[in-house]
Amino acid sequence: MRTFLKYKNWFLFGLILLIFLLYLDKKTMLFVENIKSNFPQFYTYLKFLSNFVENFYKIFVVFVTILGFYNLFYKNKREGGIKIILVLLIVGVLSQVKYLLGRARPKITLETIFTGPTKKYAYASFPSGHTFLIFAIAGILSYFYPRYKIFFYFLAIFVALERLLNFAHFPSDILAGAFFGTHISNFIIKQNLKT
Repeated sequence: MRTFLKYKNWFLFGLILLIFLLYLDKKTMLFVENIKSNFPQFYTYLKFLSNFVENFYKIFVVFVTILGFYNLFYKNKREGGIKIILVLLIVGVLSQVKYLLGRARPKITLETIFTGPTKKYAYASFPSGHTFLIFAIAGILSYFYPRYKIFFYFLAIFVALERLLNFAHFPSDILAGAFFGTHISNFIIKQNLKT
């Protein structure tokens, strides 16, 4: 019983992920596709918004990287700098697992297809790298800058929704990215790094 309680979040995540993979991913994407075909003017605005979010995301990641290095060399915030840079590095490496799994993106098919190792972007959907990184950043920055926690998580949710509405990822890809990103940042926060 103790073991189950210790891993209950992972168990619940696995169960929810399975439900999405088997049933809700396709239904959700068909719903989004239906909106796209019935409201084309909505998708004109979405294209503009998508470009804005993508560019803001890139600028924000660069800003966080600079912030990490700044804190690293600023004596009183050295541990924060180390943890921010560590989160960026770990998520950067782990998010490449999607190329080993080879899941087809919704732009290719609405079916759940895992092809195995690939170099193709079109078959690198699970988990969402954008969502993985932005939720990890939101978690670590919320710890060091709690006053802006709502902004960080609002941005993370916004980036995740943009990936879904742009047919870059299935809902399960986004859920996995958010779950892993949150867990990685929590893991790094709990580490006692001697500085």
